[in-house]
Amino acid sequence: KNVVHRKPCQKYLSEIEIVKIKNIPHLSYTIIRIDKNAEDIIKQITEKIIQKKQFTLQLDESTGIFNCAQLMVFVRYINNENEKGINDQIASGKEFDTKTMGEEIFNLLNEQILKHGLSWERCISVYGAVVGQQNSLIARLKTMNSSIKWTRIIHIEILASKQLNEDLNAVLEIAEKTVNLIKSRALNSFFLLLCRDMRSEHITVLLHSNIQWLSCGRLFNHLFEVKAEVAVFLTEIKSELVQYFQDELWICRLASLCDTFDKINNLNLQLQGFNTNILTLHDKVQTFKKKIAFWKNNAWKFVSFQYVPKFSVKNEIILYEHVRTSIKEHLTNLELNFEQYFPNFDADEHRQKLWILNPFNYNAIEKARISEDMKEQLFELSADSVLKMQGMGLGDVAIFLQKMKGEYKQLSNMAFTEFLPFASAYLCEARFLAMTELKTKLRNSMSPENYLIVALSSLKPSLVRIQSRKTEHSQH
Repeated sequence: KNVVHRKPCQKYLSEIEIVKIKNIPHLSYTIIRIDKNAEDIIKQITEKIIQKKQFTLQLDESTGIFNCAQLMVFVRYINNENEKGINDQIASGKEFDTKTMGEEIFNLLNEQILKHGLSWERCISVYGAVVGQQNSLIARLKTMNSSIKWTRIIHIEILASKQLNEDLNAVLEIAEKTVNLIKSRALNSFFLLLCRDMRSEHITVLLHSNIQWLSCGRLFNHLFEVKAEVAVFLTEIKSELVQYFQDELWICRLASLCDTFDKINNLNLQLQGFNTNILTLHDKVQTFKKKIAFWKNNAWKFVSFQYVPKFSVKNEIILYEHVRTSIKEHLTNLELNFEQYFPNFDADEHRQKLWILNPFNYNAIEKARISEDMKEQLFELSADSVLKMQGMGLGDVAIFLQKMKGEYKQLSNMAFTEFLPFASAYLCEARFLAMTELKTKLRNSMSPENYLIVALSSLKPSLVRIQSRKTEHSQH
């Protein structure tokens, strides 16, 4: 008799199940497919940029789970198919074995530009948050295109913590120590149980670990909200830090920091998000500078704050005069820092571009630095009641500019040129979180770049084009 040798899996699985397993693609095939898809997505982006001729870049760096430097690059270009007229796409997620230097970053960018048939002459600006490498990178970019603009808005919360007076700085340090103590693995489960027993509404707010890329302005506010639970917790573990949470003066100072950081955090949120532009963000920062002056002049009344008055009323205490003085000093320093980092430079140039944000404003049109022919078109547009109603209904100037492209193409194109430069590193920062999740320790052997392009791009690979290339290669 013939002996039939059966594979181990055949002893336990049905024929249908075996067929299903055979259809699971091998890892090597999956990687090849990801590479092909990423290649096609980049080709689509390149074709659109070549067609529209202008683009801008946003780049930032971070450290991966195995201390590898990772550079994230996004590209923005005009896209008529998009509702807002512009499109942001991931262009690279390169990983380096060592810390990136300005020359290395430039070489990577230049390699990608040349590889895909693009030109630095078409690059309007670069938004960079690469700390320490800025000067050398700018110098290399300027050799390729002297008109490239380098833009960057620093993290606003840094300004809030700079030049604190001695009292508030001490409060900040104690608050950070307390949060780090609670977040320690050996103690956070105990704190969770304690919060549940006390029916706290802020059970896990102090246990977040992803604050490297997110605004941490709310952290101290949450600490203030759970100060009673924290005091009990510190008493239970016999920590010396408990004395501060039993001191009304210290808590009052913590409340003042909460108020300041809360204002800063709200501004931060306004500066983040997709499709931001420099014109809008410029207005938001200048408005905030005026608010600081108002808060400083009314520091004795606390009319614009919530934590300090709330604490003083609830506990029936009189606000200490030196607490008021500390708050005013902090606001003064904050005002000086904002003036240093965000001076009202090129105010005339900004006013000359306000017609882009409000093409129906007569004064903005008068100050616009555009040709006489273009200004006449702008006056015609501003007198169009139908367009004005449409613009008011849309609520987004980018969408409105895109919709008026048919009749006022030149004006629309000029406006979109001003919208192209990136105004923040929000895209890179948000995608770094995605990179951390995608590139787990289990996938660490896989290069993240193409994986990220496929996972994060809003474009879909053209399977027809990929298949046609495959057919062409097989025929050779």
